[in-house]
Amino acid sequence: MLVQLLVVIAGMSVLSWMIMPAGMNVDTAWHTFSSGYMLAQSESIRYEMRNEYVSEDGQRVTFNGYGNVPYPRTLHFDHHDIIIELGGGRLVEK
Repeated sequence: MLVQLLVVIAGMSVLSWMIMPAGMNVDTAWHTFSSGYMLAQSESIRYEMRNEYVSEDGQRVTFNGYGNVPYPRTLHFDHHDIIIELGGGRLVEK
């Protein structure tokens, strides 16, 4: 009885291991956007100068010397929206 249970669990594990990666399409563009965005904003604050961040897909965001953005925006990725708030430039994922 225990051997049968172990065989069934092993079989299900192998099947799930084979099926799961095929159905998963991971979108990482919004992750890389937020990390590059934060770096550009930090550099703008550190050096007290205007800075611009351009993502891999051509999205442009400009910061002033305080790290603030001049206007709010919503950037659209496959399954995520990132809202850039006016002023402090905080990112909100939707």
